[in-house]
Amino acid sequence: MSLDFEPLEYADLTALTYRAIRGRILHRQLKSGDQIPIDVIAAAIGVSRTPVVDALKQLASEGLVEIRPRRGSFVRTLHAQDIREMFEIREVIELHCARKAASAPAPALVERLFSALEQMCAATKGDIYTDYDSFIEWDQNFHIAIVESSNNSQIQEIYSRLKVHMHIARSHHITPLETPIDVHREHRSIAEAIAVGSPEKAAVAVATHLSAVKRQFIINIEEAGGVL
Repeated sequence: MSLDFEPLEYADLTALTYRAIRGRILHRQLKSGDQIPIDVIAAAIGVSRTPVVDALKQLASEGLVEIRPRRGSFVRTLHAQDIREMFEIREVIELHCARKAASAPAPALVERLFSALEQMCAATKGDIYTDYDSFIEWDQNFHIAIVESSNNSQIQEIYSRLKVHMHIARSHHITPLETPIDVHREHRSIAEAIAVGSPEKAAVAVATHLSAVKRQFIINIEEAGGVL
């Protein structure tokens, strides 16, 4: 196996090794189900086994890697049921938070949502993603802003754990989940409903968006043979 790593020249080898491996997973150089060769990676990066092992433990704690005793470390696979469960939780949390946010819209939240929309637009041109990584980052910030506006630490903790699974799904999908035009329309509907103080419209807009994204995730999994 040939993995194009560059030797590291910095002190925090575990953190840098973690980012190097994670990047290969996100860009699908290491694909779902692949065994992660510790010795090959250590030699390619120019570190001992220890930073690689520690990095894999961190990735396992985040759900990107599965460590199997006496067998090795593997990139985690996702099944359709994993996606369904993830979105069931997202719907419960995000619909509740959207309703709550719209019941008394805070100017700071509204500004944050429309700022995220502007950044998402800046990462597209017409119906083409020009910077998909940036787009996804601001997409996530948009949803996180709504959840954080709940000021409920328990909800935020659950959602934070859920973000790991969302990240896994995002890192493995093969094609963009929706066109930029569709995503902009759905997110703008959410932001506008919150801004004008309409809890039910906000909830409907969130449900519509999540349903569309979930549907495309399932299509991607089916096209990939049942796993991502």
